[in-house]
Amino acid sequence: MKLAWCMPVDERSAIGRFGRLIAAELAQRGHDVTILASDAEPPAAAAPTGIRLEPIESDCAAAYNEAFDVVFYNIGDYFDFHGRILDIVDAVPGIGLFHDASILNLFLGWSRKAGLSAEAEERIVVKHCGGAGAHRLRERISDADFFRLCAELPMIDWIAERTWGAIAHAGHYIERIEAACPGPVAKIAMAYRPAQMAGLPRGPRREPGDLIVTTIGRVNANKCYAEVIEAIAASAMLRPRALYRIFGESQLADRAAIVALAETRGVRVEFAEKRDDAALTRCLETTDIVCALRRPILEGASASAIEGLLSGRPIVVADAGFYAELPDRHVVKVPAEVPVPALTAALERLADDPEGRHERGIAARDWALDTFSPERYCDTLEIFMAEFVEAKPLLRLGAEIGRNLAAFGFKRDDPAIAAIAAAAHGLFVGG
Repeated sequence: MKLAWCMPVDERSAIGRFGRLIAAELAQRGHDVTILASDAEPPAAAAPTGIRLEPIESDCAAAYNEAFDVVFYNIGDYFDFHGRILDIVDAVPGIGLFHDASILNLFLGWSRKAGLSAEAEERIVVKHCGGAGAHRLRERISDADFFRLCAELPMIDWIAERTWGAIAHAGHYIERIEAACPGPVAKIAMAYRPAQMAGLPRGPRREPGDLIVTTIGRVNANKCYAEVIEAIAASAMLRPRALYRIFGESQLADRAAIVALAETRGVRVEFAEKRDDAALTRCLETTDIVCALRRPILEGASASAIEGLLSGRPIVVADAGFYAELPDRHVVKVPAEVPVPALTAALERLADDPEGRHERGIAARDWALDTFSPERYCDTLEIFMAEFVEAKPLLRLGAEIGRNLAAFGFKRDDPAIAAIAAAAHGLFVGG
């Protein structure tokens, strides 16, 4: 098939790294793949061998419809990486790959660029998410409060209703997508395989008193750094032994706040800016425990958690969202609210059992290599593509009926719309 693969090409994007992996696998299977860069300002980048790369152009919608059998939209919650998708998604029917469970940031980036008033912005949010919290969109609030607002106002259906098919990477947000998307919807475990990650050695044999606990990913307010510091500080076993390493880009103010808390609690902390797979590999080679904690859960699936699993190191997660779906035998779970006593207990158990850490980590790595493989992802994706292509005539008919009804003044919530949609769906299922 001729495929358009819309994705960010900025090397900082985990979605971009995923996209390159899958685009290359699809090309290897004989598909004709073009990467359409969705970055607001696409940087200079090279495409994988045998794949064309060009920026999304809003005036090329008709050409895209003519040129491609299927258009894929990799949708994430950062306007600078995904903003160009919004220029064509209404005119170019395609499949949305929803990488995040909340896209409020993406919506707000689009709203501000489009020059929407606060009132117009709020009306759209209320339509999709209800009134609670929508009035706070332009208030000055803390980062932590904003993350909670993202959980309250996910805005997934704002784009899902404009796609003709959709894929989620975990089950915790798929129902919202299914309720909005008019076409087929599927869950596929995200593919992720950083170079070198699966070949990491067992780990350094340091002095028994040494322990390195690592959190991976850009520093922001929902990664529970304070809870990890407090958990280490609360333990007479952990406090003198543990070094807490934070591996990811950070703002000066965030780093200063984390350092200040660590100093008051007597916990050692260090920062390492994430640059490439090689730097991450070096970091994880000297890591004993990975903390992949989030509160609230805003991702669809978590690249950093998968990196931790693939490293063969034990990981600690919150029992919510994507992380709750990971097998209990392969990760250590603490309650969704990440209470410090529970986190302390989990870290102490792992710290006190190096052989158990190793065995758990290796088993988790083997499971992750199979579960999050690009081959497995594309096996399922190809089946879904075939279903989508078969469904496109009916979806096109439904879209045309919808436009005609709108022209006659029908609203989306009119009972007639539901009746017509059910009849059309029956034709598709029956066929």
